[in-house]
Amino acid sequence: MNHGLTIREVAKAAGVSTATVSNVLNKTGKVGRRTQSLVLSTVKRLGYFPMMEHNVRGVAVMTSEISLRLIHELARRRIAVTFLDLAPVRGYMSNLRIDYFSGVEQIVKYLYKNGHRRIAFVAGRPKLKSNNVRLEGYDKCMRDLGLEPGPILPGDLRFEGGLAAGLAIAKHSPRPTAVMAVNDLTAVGVIKGLLRAGCRVPQDISVTGFDKTRLAEYNNPSITTVDIHRDMLGKMAADALHELSCAADPHGREYQVPAELILGDSSGPAPVE
Repeated sequence: MNHGLTIREVAKAAGVSTATVSNVLNKTGKVGRRTQSLVLSTVKRLGYFPMMEHNVRGVAVMTSEISLRLIHELARRRIAVTFLDLAPVRGYMSNLRIDYFSGVEQIVKYLYKNGHRRIAFVAGRPKLKSNNVRLEGYDKCMRDLGLEPGPILPGDLRFEGGLAAGLAIAKHSPRPTAVMAVNDLTAVGVIKGLLRAGCRVPQDISVTGFDKTRLAEYNNPSITTVDIHRDMLGKMAADALHELSCAADPHGREYQVPAELILGDSSGPAPVE
């Protein structure tokens, strides 16, 4: 990896202008597919990271998907970094850890106290760590209460995946009395599918979401969900970066982000059978 690499050198290696490289990396302007592919392959081959051309003191990575090469390069340059549910803490690196398990546990226990014993789960994308943690939490919480997990239906974090799952759940026999969706948008789709199949929500089937987006509040019925306090994440990330940047011997730490059950009108007591 050439640590002093500039955008001009990338452009020269690819045989294009610096403007073309910039357009590809920033997804601006019109660049043909072949040129785009050429630039991206050159960037990857040379190990070019645009931010490294600037005097960066700190970086907040608020996504669960990032190149390991970039993580190692940031560490090598001793740049303070705060991750979201991604890397283990070490020198110059802190992590914000959302307590997904607690959120899932709160939902399962709430449904259990309301008489639900057949609780379905609509999953998300298997490659996303946060989605897998929610599914694993559901499985463990169900078993801890002596309940058999399932049915577990595939989803895609979108309305369409939830809709398909809702239609499928309505045909199950015996039918679940509650459905946990991996996120709020999936829950909206699940509700639509159940209503289309003739099921009432929550009288026949309760539905819960996750993330406390505006959809949960504006949907009819409003969705029971879990608040992971996204409004806190920006400030926590900034505070963590400031602490790392000002320390004489920066060593990262893990910051716990709490999860909180928020009740809506999409859930209630299990129907009497």
